[in-house]
Amino acid sequence: MTKIDSSKIGMHRQAALPPKNSNCLCGSGEKFKRCCADKLPGWQLGKRTRDALAAKDYASALVACRADITQYTIWHKTNTDPLLHSAPEAVEYFLNLDIRALTELAELLGMCYAETDKSDEFPATLEQLRLNINHPRWQRKIIYLQAFHALTADKNKRASRRELEKLGSMEFETDIEILQLYIELFHDDLTFTAKQKLVDRIILLAESAIDRLHYRCIRAIDFLLIGDMQDALQEISVAVDAYKQDSSKKADSLYERHRYTMAIGLVGRLSKEPKWTDQAIAICKDLIEEDGWTESGRADLLRQLGDEFRFKGDWVSARDSYRQAYAIQSLPILQVFLAECLVETDGWEIAANTIRTVDLIEPKSAEFVDYVFTFAYIAIAGDDKSMLSESENLLRGLSIPSPYFREQRDSLLMEVINTVRTGKSPAGTNRAHSLLHGMASTVLRYMKLEPNFMGIGINLGKILENLSKDEQAHPAKQNRR
Repeated sequence: MTKIDSSKIGMHRQAALPPKNSNCLCGSGEKFKRCCADKLPGWQLGKRTRDALAAKDYASALVACRADITQYTIWHKTNTDPLLHSAPEAVEYFLNLDIRALTELAELLGMCYAETDKSDEFPATLEQLRLNINHPRWQRKIIYLQAFHALTADKNKRASRRELEKLGSMEFETDIEILQLYIELFHDDLTFTAKQKLVDRIILLAESAIDRLHYRCIRAIDFLLIGDMQDALQEISVAVDAYKQDSSKKADSLYERHRYTMAIGLVGRLSKEPKWTDQAIAICKDLIEEDGWTESGRADLLRQLGDEFRFKGDWVSARDSYRQAYAIQSLPILQVFLAECLVETDGWEIAANTIRTVDLIEPKSAEFVDYVFTFAYIAIAGDDKSMLSESENLLRGLSIPSPYFREQRDSLLMEVINTVRTGKSPAGTNRAHSLLHGMASTVLRYMKLEPNFMGIGINLGKILENLSKDEQAHPAKQNRR
């Protein structure tokens, strides 16, 4: 990195305050004098926002976060911006810092908009924020934020893809967040080789051990999806070992422990060694007892616990875990998994009634594959002619691009046909059941984009508490130059 002479960075520059009648730098669309002019936090940047969020005073948090963005932008325009063209190498470090800090503040602002039911206003705010940093990388970051908002807040994957397509080729992209979102949105459109190259670049660029673990898991899943079980197991084993030995790893956060538990659970599925599944169960139980989870976060942990028990064959524990998860968050996929357990614990009639009450699942989703597979298994277990006929039609109409799940689909279809022809057999039922261990959504959820800060099921107050303990998380302290 270029050595920086701090005496040339502008320690004593006059603050670049915006004209009072200009639009405020926070993106609100209001005049500076009526918006953030009298609310600038100075070196206390972030404190009012954190305090308001911790108190769940989201309206005040929104106001405070806007002031934080304005304050930081003033610092940028005072110190970094004057040197962007005259001394670009000397200011590169601070430009990176400013883009990162303003991105985090913009993400936090988006959260405040969501909590105050103003999410529909956020895209226009992002457009206003384009002017805060006069550099192409910031413009690309705004497009990323627009695409991320469309995907997470609006649940509009098509709109998110349209936004990200504006960035063009990813061949030379070095922004890890853009690469992560690109893989999330375009994963199914990429060749195996193209995906591996992008994932390798993310692993190389990743600053945290848990991000490297996550994307090494994705490498493993990609091998699994083309039916290469040996390389999939090798990749996930290397990923777990690398994470445990990573010298950059600090004390594990809730998020990191959760992701690690998912990884070792995947090792258990691929290796079929009980010690990994038992370890995942033990950590899951401990995590569930921790404070700091949102309801959706706790439901997700209970779902994972159910997955591990189900893979182990502990049907009662799996059933109870899924019921607890469903009581917190009534997701249709939880009913699907519960129905499989009920065959073993309560009889196939109750299981059949449960699977038939599952709410509509998107036909192109991994969850729909699980639904069809489980429906077919219950039909075979009960030797129910009507369900068998329906499951045959569902399986034949199931479009699956992955060779791994397509092979499972074909095997399950043959079991359905054989049951129709010759009747139920213990061997056929067992073969059908063994096909459910790969459950599409259970495997593919490892590929879901889960940034550390946005919407991962950890209580916001807990995140803010952790951030306040880490000096590097404070833009004000980072930027004292």
